[in-house]
Amino acid sequence: MLSALSSRAIRGEFYNVLSQSTGVPWVEEISMQFLSDQASETYEQLGMVSGMEEWTSGKNAKMLDMLGSITIINKLFESTIQVSKAEKRRDKTGQIQIRINDLVRKAQSHWAKILTELLITGQSTAGQDGQFFFDTDHTEGNNTTSQDNDLTNNITTAAAPTSAEMQTGILDCISAIVGYKDNENDPMNEDASLFRVMIPANMMQAAAAAVNSPVVSGDTNVIHSLGDFKVKFSVNARLTTAEEFYVFRADGNGTKALIRQEETPLEMSSLAEGSDEEFNNKRHLHSVESNRNVGFGMWQNACLMTYT
Repeated sequence: MLSALSSRAIRGEFYNVLSQSTGVPWVEEISMQFLSDQASETYEQLGMVSGMEEWTSGKNAKMLDMLGSITIINKLFESTIQVSKAEKRRDKTGQIQIRINDLVRKAQSHWAKILTELLITGQSTAGQDGQFFFDTDHTEGNNTTSQDNDLTNNITTAAAPTSAEMQTGILDCISAIVGYKDNENDPMNEDASLFRVMIPANMMQAAAAAVNSPVVSGDTNVIHSLGDFKVKFSVNARLTTAEEFYVFRADGNGTKALIRQEETPLEMSSLAEGSDEEFNNKRHLHSVESNRNVGFGMWQNACLMTYT
């Protein structure tokens, strides 16, 4: 029982539960993690290498294009709970233990929270190429053709798509992602095979039917093969618009749509036995914190669909 545990034991249990929790599955599929050792990091987007050409008169060495950059500033995030000495002494049902476990769960889902908040700003926040991350006219180096990852589709009821309308929207996004060209005008995602569809809760039934799956298992791991492609979908209850959903390339090609940057990992600290907090206020404080932030990566690995 937690009432008999010291703050050291509580922190030990926190890290024990943390090691057993994987967090939200889609996070690692659509974002790449980088470690940081300073206040901010700048990520420069280099152009893709050119394809092989027939040998004619010697090696044709080409420099890598510099296509843009983005700077991500680390921020300190924290969550703190207070437990009075009396509450700790009187807890007979393990309720405080449940709250400690909730602290782990909320900490593990923090990446999902701030990545979702970032995605929601994608139509008004610049990515590495200087244009809005979701935009209708991206260009890349030598490829001056406008490319669109901000799609729209006019359907009967925007917030309540049918399964057929949902399937069309998903396939439109997959087709767009597969068709994107890089700065050398070569296909960017011709080797893609796995896609993650992220939907708001109101589209769950239509999305399940669209990928032809008779069983919906939680908010992840619904997989259906479409030719050479596999599609998984997740219900993201943090999304704030009922008429939009996202599709991401989920198998990666060395890059991801989003970036997770971490300066310090999740750490727990306490003001407990023998502290001034205990003496003055008769309570213990348990806090978890991390220096981190998120930013936009490769727009070519993401597509937004808006129903109108």
